[in-house]
Amino acid sequence: MMPQLPQGIDPTFFDPDDWIPNKAQSVMLGYWMSDQHQIMAMMGGWGCGKTTMIPMVMSLNHSMRPGQDGLVVSPTMGQGTRTISKECARILSPIGWTYHHSYLGQPAPHWLSPMKNGKQSRVWMMSWNRPKTKHTSANSLEGPSVGYIIFDECNLYNDEEPYQAGLGRIRDGNPPKMLLLGKPHHGSIWGHFAETRGGVYRTATSWVNAKNLGDMEAWISTMSTREYQENIMCNPQPPEGSIFDMWMPTEWPKGNLAPADWRPQKHMTHHVTFG
Repeated sequence: MMPQLPQGIDPTFFDPDDWIPNKAQSVMLGYWMSDQHQIMAMMGGWGCGKTTMIPMVMSLNHSMRPGQDGLVVSPTMGQGTRTISKECARILSPIGWTYHHSYLGQPAPHWLSPMKNGKQSRVWMMSWNRPKTKHTSANSLEGPSVGYIIFDECNLYNDEEPYQAGLGRIRDGNPPKMLLLGKPHHGSIWGHFAETRGGVYRTATSWVNAKNLGDMEAWISTMSTREYQENIMCNPQPPEGSIFDMWMPTEWPKGNLAPADWRPQKHMTHHVTFG
């Protein structure tokens, strides 16, 4: 995964440790390289390395298919600027990628790769929007075709419409590819989208990136059991206030699932109390 520094690039600000993927990142990057799946999805705990994986994929795809453009989509442009562009600047700028606010005089934020085999790749930074009163084709992703698309913060999308629209943009891919990334969320829409369309869906805990998260023990000591299970162990819980709010999908006595060795008894008593 270690990128090759282009000629003329000052290696002073290049940190090789930034390019050592953790276990979860390695799995997803492996899927990307294999071309086995066109749609890849991951749900990961806080700090597991989802955002860092985006510039890794951008660099990897440029090395595999120089000149192929891509899209990175966030729920809002502000969110993309605060998270994705900041991480891209840290990871990609030292190896020659540059950020541009416009293209041919029009506002069009994108990252431009260094030259490889006489070609450069552009990755457009976009946000998702489609007024509910408009046709599904009147969405913010309409435009030129690209080879791949990456959706970040998929847990904030309420349905599959953004991903369906994204399929219409990746016509230039050989093969076309879509990467869906999100935080723990009960009923992963993006994971279901990938699995039902021949793709792959994986989960990852925060522990896969523990070496980059400072004092993990002190951090998690501030969390409730529910917060730890959901956001660190990537075991999403039902929404708070729902009828199953206190339900835990783990074995008794910690959770509400029967132990693997449980067998029905001949005589059972059931008590119901009406308060």
